[in-house]
Amino acid sequence: MASSERAFSDRVIEQGSLTLRTTPDDGTCRIELIGELDLSTVEALDQELRRAERQQPSTLVLDLSALDFIDSTGVGFLIETTSRCHEGGPRLTLVRGSEDVDRIFRITGVHEHLPFSD
Repeated sequence: MASSERAFSDRVIEQGSLTLRTTPDDGTCRIELIGELDLSTVEALDQELRRAERQQPSTLVLDLSALDFIDSTGVGFLIETTSRCHEGGPRLTLVRGSEDVDRIFRITGVHEHLPFSD
């Protein structure tokens, strides 16, 4: 196993009201978001996503099921990430969040443009 593969392993990052749990597994990288994705925490997610993308997984899963809150900064960031992945990055899949979080996507109309797995 190459050293870069060993360096990319399960990890947990806590940034304010957001915890990120990253789990790479056989070409897929899953990042679970726990807590709140907002202006004060989106940078931590951006850094972890870019770290994951450097490992060139075929699929990147953002699990929003444990997310309690998302603001417009978080929604915008997910839209940008979706666009970036469509332009040659890994295949992106989003796991739906709580009813409150999912409601934000429906109200804004972006739910139709994000790659949710159903």
